[in-house]
Amino acid sequence: IRDTSVTGVQTCALPISSSIRKNMPFFADIGKDASFLTSDKTYKVQNKIDVKHSGPHGLVFTASETRAAGEGKDISGDVGASWKKNALSAGVTVDINGNIKVNAAHASLINGLKSTLNYGTTGTPSVELEYKTGNVGLKTKAPLAMGTIESSVAMGLGDSLTAGAAVDFDASKKSAKNINIGAQYASGNITLASSVALEKQDISVSYVQQLTDDLKIGAAATFGSADPTVRIGMKLALDKDSSITGRVSSSGLIQAAYAQKLRQGLSISLTGDVSAHALSKQNIGVGISLASQ
Repeated sequence: IRDTSVTGVQTCALPISSSIRKNMPFFADIGKDASFLTSDKTYKVQNKIDVKHSGPHGLVFTASETRAAGEGKDISGDVGASWKKNALSAGVTVDINGNIKVNAAHASLINGLKSTLNYGTTGTPSVELEYKTGNVGLKTKAPLAMGTIESSVAMGLGDSLTAGAAVDFDASKKSAKNINIGAQYASGNITLASSVALEKQDISVSYVQQLTDDLKIGAAATFGSADPTVRIGMKLALDKDSSITGRVSSSGLIQAAYAQKLRQGLSISLTGDVSAHALSKQNIGVGISLASQ
């Protein structure tokens, strides 16, 4: 910017680089890129059916039924409905045991703030607050009665580094517990993450690299109170409608999952695992998801 109107001397103001993130994560998002290595959800061997129907005026109806493969007695399921319009949303679910859960959420006029009220026939009613803006992501969940307050914070330190911490505060005992700290570095096609659970003295580290647009590989390890665990794995997109995910654990467990979208609103998944130490013990599960408009 040049200005000679006052002094006759040319001056130049250079733009200051801003490190404000476009998608600032919460603390729980640190290491999320490695979920195909660290999370058991993808590989959970179960037979599952999900049905979803979108109705008028923002209403959505859902139903699900899940049972562990080979264990007919381990069955869970629920039906529910949710509604969303502009900044307001609400939902209710009823499981097969008759337990009811209700929640209502509002995106505040304060930019980046969201509040949610949770109520159920089991557990303690609670309120959740989420705030995300600039380089900070905050989350707090507090019971409406005396209990444990769960809080976490994540901060963006530059364009690539994120650090944060999470802690539970027992209001009745006036003491902190479950203290965790973590950090993540993401640059280009590589993401490195690490977290430490101070009480358990567990340390987790992960490395993920996007080799191509379709192939992601990685490794993750956990050390501490239990035996060390190391996992290596990959996630491959076969096309826009199907993918294969797999991992091998240092314990000898080999797990794989295949997901296929058959058509709009209908998808199917296959999961399986086998132990290298007990090849006769194999598990296979099938999941079906159906969504209609």
